[in-house]
Order: sequence, then structure tokens, then C-alpha cells
Amino acid sequence: MPEYTMRTIQHSRSINQTGHASIFLAVLFIFLIFIPGSVPANSTAPPANSTIPAGTDKKADANQPQQAPAPAGAGSFDTGNINDATIQRVENAGNIWDIDESGDKEPGSLSLSECVSRALKYHPLIKKAEEDLKNSEAQVTQARSDYYPTLTFGGSYSQGLDTGSTTNGGFPVSERRQVGFSATQNIDDFGQRDNLIKQALYNLDAQKYNYELERQTIIYGARNSYYNVDLKAKLLLVASDELEQFNMRLKTAEAFYEQGLKPYSEVTKAQTDYYQSEYRFITAKNFYKLAWAQLASSMGTNRSTQFKMADSLTEVKFTASLNDVLKWGNETRLEVLIARSNVKAAKANLDAVVSQFNPNLNASAGYNMYGRAQDPTSTNANNWNWSVNMSVPVFDGFNISSQVKQARASYLSTMADYEDVLLSSDLNIKTAYYTIMENLEKIYYAKSGLKQAQENYDLEKGRYDVGLATALEFTDARRLLSESQASYYQALYDLQQAYDSLMLSIGRLE
Repeated sequence: MPEYTMRTIQHSRSINQTGHASIFLAVLFIFLIFIPGSVPANSTAPPANSTIPAGTDKKADANQPQQAPAPAGAGSFDTGNINDATIQRVENAGNIWDIDESGDKEPGSLSLSECVSRALKYHPLIKKAEEDLKNSEAQVTQARSDYYPTLTFGGSYSQGLDTGSTTNGGFPVSERRQVGFSATQNIDDFGQRDNLIKQALYNLDAQKYNYELERQTIIYGARNSYYNVDLKAKLLLVASDELEQFNMRLKTAEAFYEQGLKPYSEVTKAQTDYYQSEYRFITAKNFYKLAWAQLASSMGTNRSTQFKMADSLTEVKFTASLNDVLKWGNETRLEVLIARSNVKAAKANLDAVVSQFNPNLNASAGYNMYGRAQDPTSTNANNWNWSVNMSVPVFDGFNISSQVKQARASYLSTMADYEDVLLSSDLNIKTAYYTIMENLEKIYYAKSGLKQAQENYDLEKGRYDVGLATALEFTDARRLLSESQASYYQALYDLQQAYDSLMLSIGRLE
């Protein structure tokens, strides 16, 4: 694992009041005596109508890019302090480092497996999937309850005046008590109950597959976010290295100008490249912070705490054929399994609705005990009963017929969804597979191009440092190197993302 030295890059702009005393005095002597009011012969002054902000900062930091004195008549040029952010590369942290603008202590570490574990533990969608699964299990229990008898226990108490007799000139108070229980049992409904149970079981199967799909989707989101942090960190490293190189190039251009070896346009070109590099650096830093926020969200939290992370974007080998991949996914593609279970549930629902045309056979029994206040032990009113009942639907205003049409339409619609899922699932697998193959080739050529870009930059930088290369040649070489690095890292990320997408498509992502 590569190590990075702790360092601080600070950028500011100020007027350079130093230089070679002899060169300055000689130029000043010629300026005052021979050609007053003109600019040095070896410089190119900015246009007279150009707007150049004046500065008043007279202090220069030895570690900051210094601005060369502007030619006479060009005015003063103050670049100011354009970035106060501190970039800290944490030692032994792979290709990931922390942006610390508050001076807080170094964060802890987070591995890919720990990231996935946190996501599965805290993400709200996994909790929702768990509750949905419990809901489907309860529906199965409800459907099976029709196999069991229904027992009911009840009682009553009443009080009133007995007008049939008198006691001491008044009517006596009569109290009545009743206690009883009853039982009913569905003996047979000729298929309706069984089909409803099948429907509930198929819905449960679909929910189990949906739970697993949700679990793997959360894993995919966590892994992808983890890789994205790694990618954005590498791109930020590229931007910071480019910024440092353009910073050094600006100092070199100023030194050449002060020695009379380069025109002032060399300095302005270096300043422009430096500011553009600063712009790209700020953008990369923002993307890096956003990647951390996305990682926190994928783990089910809104706290974007930054951690040290291992290098997760590496070159991998993949030798499976497309036929092998399709074969692996035949029995494990979760989206297909869900759609297949939905078809079975819809068919069971259709059969249950059609079975409403069949007779219904049930039995009932009961026993009741009554008592009166005048004779609590009296049981002459107690009774028991039992019965067997059969009902056959004859005409219900076409209600059942309408339900059958609705259930049949729902079944055919579910069948169409299943066929669509088969097509889309097959396309998703092929897309992920071809993307893997594409990025395997991209990585090979991006790596070769990166090697050549590095060699080209080293040559152009060496030529520029001795005054043989132009500013344009140096800029092109540096930008080519940055683009080659970004392309290589992006290909690594795309490869890992495509691999996880393939595993998710065939239901095998862990």
C-alpha cells in the first residue's frame, strides 16, 4: 500500500518585492536614463485597456507562489488569497485521505465489509423489508385459519318486572341469566379455501425474494458508495498534484522573467493555468465531500464522518463467458423469482374466485343454559343444537362473474409483467457483462496511456525547467497526465461497479 507524506498546500497571491538586486538596478538605470516611459525590451505588456486589480499586500511567504513585478505601465497585480483549505494526506491510508478544515483529530478506519454490515444494520429499507415479510407471514396464518373451527362463548343477564304475579301489592323483580357456547366449522368449500392459502403462500415467497433483493440492493449501494469515495479521493489527489505542479511552474516562470529569459506573457500564462487548476481542485474537493455524504446515506445515517479507508479500486480478472453468467442466474435472478411468484399468486386468486360458484358445506353446534332468580337451579329451559348446512350460489347480480373477469385480467397482466422482467433481467445481465469486458480493455489501454503520459510530462517538465519548452508544451503535458490518471481510475471504478451490478442481476451479491 503506498504511503503519502503529510504535507500542506497553501496558496496565496502577493506582490513580489524581491529579486536579483543587480538586474533590478540595471533595468531601473536604463529605464530612467535611456527609455523613460517604455517597457523592458524583453517583455510583453498587457493591453492598455486591460483591467488589473491593484494590491497592497507587501508580505510574501516563501512557500507561496510569488508574483513577478509587472512591466512598467502595466500596473500592479495582486492575486490575493484564493484558497485556505488544508489537504492532509494520511500516512498508511492507501489512496484515501481526509480533508480536515477544522483541525480535528484523525478519524478511524472503515473497511468495505464494515461498511456493508452497517448498511444492513441501520438502513431503513432493510427494516421495511423485514416488516413487509412479517405482514406476508401473517396473511398465510389468516388464510389457514379457515381449516379450524370457530368457537364462541357468550352470556347475558337481564332484569325486569314480572307483571304476571304480585307480591305485597306490587310486581316482583324478575332476573334472567343465560350462558352458552357455539362452534362452526367449514367442512368444504370445494377449492376456495385451498386456493386462498396457495395465494398467500405464493405472496410470501415473493416477499422473501423481495427481502433478499432489497438486502442485495443495499449491499450494492454501500459498495458502490465506498468505491465512489475511493475514486473521488484519487481524483482529488490528481487535482492537488496538478495544482502543486502549476504552482511550481508559476514560480519558475517568474524566475525566468526576473532574469530576462522569458517575456511577461509567460508569467500571465502560468497564472492562468494556475487559476484553472485551482478551479478544478475546488470542484474535485467538493465531489470528494459529496461522496462521503452519499456513503453515509447508503449506510442509513446522515452523519458524514470521514474515515481512513483501504484502496478498493484495483485491477481484477474476469474470465467467465456470457453463457456461464446466464446459466448462473437461471435459478437465482431475484427479480424473475419475484415475478414468477406473483404469477402463481395471481393464478391461485383466479382459481379462488372461480370456486365461489361451487357449493359451501359447513356445520354448527351450540349449547345454552338459562336460569331465573326465583329458581336458580332450574334447567328446564336449557337447550342444545347442531346443524349441517349447504349453500349453492344461484344468482348474485353478476357479482361473482365480474370478480372472475377482474381476476383473469389481473392474472394476464401479471403474466405480461413476468415476460417483461425476463427481458429486462436478461438485458441487465448482458449490459453488466459487456461493461465488464469493455472496462477490462479500457484499463489495459488507460494504464499504457498513463505510463506514456507520465514519461511525456517528465520530459517536458525537464525541458521547461531549463528554458527549452514553452508554456503551452508544459501545460499540455500536465493536463494530458491528469486526464490519463483520471481515465485509469475511472475505468477501475466502472469495472468494479459493473461487476457488482452483474452479481446483483443474477442474485449473487454478498
